[in-house]
Amino acid sequence: MKEIFIALLVFAVVGGGIALGLRYREGQKEASDPRPSIANFTPENLSESVVKEEDNKKDDSEKETEEESAPVKPDAPATVVIKVLNGGAAGGSAGKMATYLKQNGYIKAEAGNVNGSNTGIVIYYSASMADEVKALQLLLLKEYKGVTAKPVEDTKIPEAKTAPIVVVLGA
Repeated sequence: MKEIFIALLVFAVVGGGIALGLRYREGQKEASDPRPSIANFTPENLSESVVKEEDNKKDDSEKETEEESAPVKPDAPATVVIKVLNGGAAGGSAGKMATYLKQNGYIKAEAGNVNGSNTGIVIYYSASMADEVKALQLLLLKEYKGVTAKPVEDTKIPEAKTAPIVVVLGA
């Protein structure tokens, strides 16, 4: 009886060690990916306007089937076109952010300027880019504070409608 107990104890310790090793290895894979994951993304990380817009788009039939459907994955960062426009921030800010985005896989990011004095960092996006904006916002929040996202329809800046995703940097 004593031998069986010892064998079970050894088996439990070895099995637990293997399970912990596998969990650690999986965590290392996720940590090495420079892109943010939206698999566990929650709406509290978004501005209220994005959450309200998404809630308004869902009708009752979509809400019923939402749990059954697989989550939508955003397009790969390398395929997303982003314009970063300096609209009141320090000189060179748009170029620095475009470089940061390129270093994180958004190779189609380009910098520019926009007239006016804007406030904060605002991501304007077309409706088809909602999932990509969540991933982009997570990435920018790692480096910048107060990044908000708004549908392009909410802007009075004509240049914000020149790309699927436009980031405007204000003072």
